[in-house]
Amino acid sequence: MTTDQTSLDLSIAATGPLVDFGRAGLIGLAETQIARHLAHLYGESDQLVMLAAALSVTALRAGSVCLDLSQVDQLAPAVADGVEVDLSQLEWPAPDLWLDRLRLSRLVRSGPDGPGDRPLRLVDRWLYLERSWADQQAVVASLRHRLQSNDQPPDQLCKSYIDVSCPPSAPPASDAQERACQLAQRSRCLVIGGGPGTGKTTTVARVLASLSPSPSHPPRICLTAPTGKAAAHLDAAVRRNLGQLGASWLADQIPTAGTIHRVLGIKPWGAVDFGPDRLLPVDWLVVDEVSMLSLRHMRLLLQAVPEPARVVLVGDPDQLASVEAGAVLADIVAAAEGHPGEAAAIPYVRLDHNYRFTGALAELAELIRDGRAEAVVELVASQPEGVEFAPLDSGSPTAELAALDGLRQEVVDCGRAVRQALAAADWPEALAASGRHRLLCAHRLGPSGVSHWSRLAETWLAQALPAPDRSGLWPVGLPVLATRNDDALGVYNGDTGLVVDFDGRRRVVLDTSSGLRLFGPAQLEGLEPNHASTIHKAQGSQYDAVSVVVPPSGASLLTRQLLYTAVTRAQRRVRLIGSLDAIRQAVQQPALRASGLTERLLAPQS
Repeated sequence: MTTDQTSLDLSIAATGPLVDFGRAGLIGLAETQIARHLAHLYGESDQLVMLAAALSVTALRAGSVCLDLSQVDQLAPAVADGVEVDLSQLEWPAPDLWLDRLRLSRLVRSGPDGPGDRPLRLVDRWLYLERSWADQQAVVASLRHRLQSNDQPPDQLCKSYIDVSCPPSAPPASDAQERACQLAQRSRCLVIGGGPGTGKTTTVARVLASLSPSPSHPPRICLTAPTGKAAAHLDAAVRRNLGQLGASWLADQIPTAGTIHRVLGIKPWGAVDFGPDRLLPVDWLVVDEVSMLSLRHMRLLLQAVPEPARVVLVGDPDQLASVEAGAVLADIVAAAEGHPGEAAAIPYVRLDHNYRFTGALAELAELIRDGRAEAVVELVASQPEGVEFAPLDSGSPTAELAALDGLRQEVVDCGRAVRQALAAADWPEALAASGRHRLLCAHRLGPSGVSHWSRLAETWLAQALPAPDRSGLWPVGLPVLATRNDDALGVYNGDTGLVVDFDGRRRVVLDTSSGLRLFGPAQLEGLEPNHASTIHKAQGSQYDAVSVVVPPSGASLLTRQLLYTAVTRAQRRVRLIGSLDAIRQAVQQPALRASGLTERLLAPQS
């Protein structure tokens, strides 16, 4: 974005640093107008205060809960792609002067205490929008309240279940699983962390079984996740593992897992069916893929759980955070690891042993997670079994198609398998074939984005598998993705499916949390082709093989968490498409999200 282009998106009434930071691309028209409007309402004329207000909105848009005034220059890499920021040309306010001006401002409530009657809240070095501060404080209060002792007896119940009650055919419990059962016995909150294939849902099943004494008094259990795909996976895995543990009676008592939107009854206008005034009728709440939860949704969820109920939060703290503000799971885990063993510590079990994949793929994921950039580049360049590298330095597939022969063949083979299954009217097999490979991108638009690569995949399929039924807006065999929640239809964001021919008409068969469902394309608002998808949308899913389009060096989304999340979607093989320099940069650059949640959880209680 050039200076001239940026100026078109600036308020003509803006003055002072708002103009300078706007031209640099750190704030836009919306942020400027919000800051000026708040200043007008509260009689504030200080330009530094207005700048801080505008940057706070920018930080929220970039995924942070607040503006960290001690590291405000690090906000630049998190703003939207295409923005050119020359920090050397910006005159940053002196931190001490900025803090003093904010403390004196009518816009700002200073300190953690006091009413939320001002739009901004300054706590230490963090500047929050008041709503974000209220969300964070509600999450902190709820978690701390659940850490209080619930006067449960010692650990003999869960220990006896693990040692005696399981059938001989059940796999033995690991030390980490035994510890999870013991922690769940003593606390109303438990966090289970680990990468894909480390046995998180198996551990959840053991925890549920260990604290469910008999079929005559079954607990009320609710399973939920942010997306329909993740909810369906949690539901199937927990039921399967309970059966292996000899607790099929408990699985029969658990309602089908649903998305968080469905469980809470979240309305498009923000209202909820369940909240502080109408609590969920549950004894156990299990939330999977918590890394995808925003701070706002975590607050809504925790406030809807009855005080005696137990909450189990499950996820991978090293994955991408929510597309909205917050990195809740990573912050909670950081707090749990900050003072392990202390009375106020959050009960946390980390699962490290991977049961799903080994070899080079597992090694690659571990190296990325640990931030070992040179070792990652060396491994990728050597292309061991399970890891393929397709050099693409230009960022555009049209320039270097020869490097993509493997990807082209994978897309065509997958499409051929889908078509054969559809010809036999075997929809489950067609959906399974469609999910054996997925092309993942960091962006939606641009040369390395979903739209570009999705068109390329469709071109390959049309050339290799010509057929009349591939015509029109919804060609038969087209993989699709639901991107919106529809309670009336039982369709939720993340549900995947295929376009099929049913009695001579185009229909969409979706793999939902309640099974396969058939719809007309016009019934589904927000339905998108799914030849390629963003890495964010692939969270909670697993594929035999994935091909990852790594953004070019300098892209704002190019982070360690992005690459780790993409690689760990694969169960057998991963293909990285891009440059080694971009891969190196991704591993070296952790995602930066300011929140203060970890510090608030670690702070002494007053």
